[in-house]
Amino acid sequence: MVECALTDDEEFAVTLVDVGFPSLSEEQKASLVAFKELIKGSNVSCKELTDEALSGRFKLNDAMLLRFLVARQFEVPKSMSLLQKHLEWRNTVVPTGITGAQIQTKLFNSGAYRLMGTTKEGYSVILSQTKLFDPYAQELEEFLPYVVYTLENSIRHMEKHTKNVWIFDLEGWALTTHGTPRGNSFVKEMLTLVQKQYPERLHQALIINAPWLFSTAWSLISGWLDERTRGKVQFLDSPKELEKFIHKDSLPKSYGGLREDYPIHNE
Repeated sequence: MVECALTDDEEFAVTLVDVGFPSLSEEQKASLVAFKELIKGSNVSCKELTDEALSGRFKLNDAMLLRFLVARQFEVPKSMSLLQKHLEWRNTVVPTGITGAQIQTKLFNSGAYRLMGTTKEGYSVILSQTKLFDPYAQELEEFLPYVVYTLENSIRHMEKHTKNVWIFDLEGWALTTHGTPRGNSFVKEMLTLVQKQYPERLHQALIINAPWLFSTAWSLISGWLDERTRGKVQFLDSPKELEKFIHKDSLPKSYGGLREDYPIHNE
């Protein structure tokens, strides 16, 4: 059985704003209370809450529960189902315990995913570079821990907000490599992971350098996104437009900024 942590008022207040609710209605507050009571009466467990070596890395607090409620439109039974499956996943994967040493070396050192500072508003940024990722160079079960590691690392670096901005640089995207059934399977599993295991963690997805052939793949990929997530995706005409979101001194020179590339590893 898991116990809900005491409310972290500061994190809860920030999460409220991040998920688009300046305040909760009485009905929504009642859903949160009912959700907590349902959890207390259940037999779900989570080793990350009881393992001393992982203590403090994962919190099952009001802010976390709010994200699951918002993801399921404050319907408590559906939110509980999503949470139960999430905790089962956490017990299997133990995401906060994943280290770089556990990830396939070539993939870990590829730089395909890396942290890229923060936006002007203070959202943690993840950069994904397609040209550095080959879906035929590793298996799916090697790729997903890399995604989880990146997301958990991003969460640990969050300060002002509880969400991140994900930049997808599609330079190098090829129909014969990334647009194949195998390539698409990596994308589908990554999107499923993000939406089911990290609900309401994405603030915005910015897509740059998309080749015209990608429009064919996007018609398929967009169908794997729920409506709320799909509304957060924005295609930019040029990488230079990133300056609207990120200060120039925080933006790499390769995207028109003033600084060198961010390190591949940032723990």
